[in-house]
Amino acid sequence: MERILVIADETDTFDLIEYNLSEVGYSVNRALSTDMLALVNEEAPPDLSVLDLDVSGVDGFRVFDTIKSNSLWRMIPVIMLSSHSQLEDRLEGLSRGADDYLGKPFSVRELALRVQGLLRRSAIVRSQLRNGPFLLDREGLRCYLRGKPLELTATEFKILSLLLEHPERTIERKQLVERVWDQQEENASRSLDTHMKRLRLKLGHHAKSIRTVRNKGYRFVSS
Repeated sequence: MERILVIADETDTFDLIEYNLSEVGYSVNRALSTDMLALVNEEAPPDLSVLDLDVSGVDGFRVFDTIKSNSLWRMIPVIMLSSHSQLEDRLEGLSRGADDYLGKPFSVRELALRVQGLLRRSAIVRSQLRNGPFLLDREGLRCYLRGKPLELTATEFKILSLLLEHPERTIERKQLVERVWDQQEENASRSLDTHMKRLRLKLGHHAKSIRTVRNKGYRFVSS
């Protein structure tokens, strides 16, 4: 079930959105504007956020900037709601990076349709990950290097996927073993070295993007 986070200080606004989006099958949660800094830093991101700009005690755009400042949250679609519904207000919201903007009062049916449309487009984007010359197709379980498909085994694909999904971050050997083999294969740590060697051979000179972190694990470095 896709999760929608509604950032609204007014209970009536949240209740209206929560009731109607729940009716069409979404899991809906609420956050106050004052809670967003801690929430962004501590919680996993939702699938989409509805941000009411008419919040108390803080600039609604600052709440939006808080969302976009976090590497995990910045990719989620955001729909802005505001009592300021003139063309220049909508243009400002969209120019700041919002995916959609609705003026109040709004149609809950229209909101639901816009949520559905954004989630469909977001799902397509999330199924693909591009980093430099690498394109990862999660749905098709393929990886392309400069537009050409890499002939990877299932294990090599898993390893490369994990590294590409967390660029510039060291992934410990133990984490790789647990994620790739689900702790079911004996001598998996030694097997990891073998698969990593074969993967690097297939990447050619792009193998330098995968760095060995001594006594820790591996890190993908964007080129």
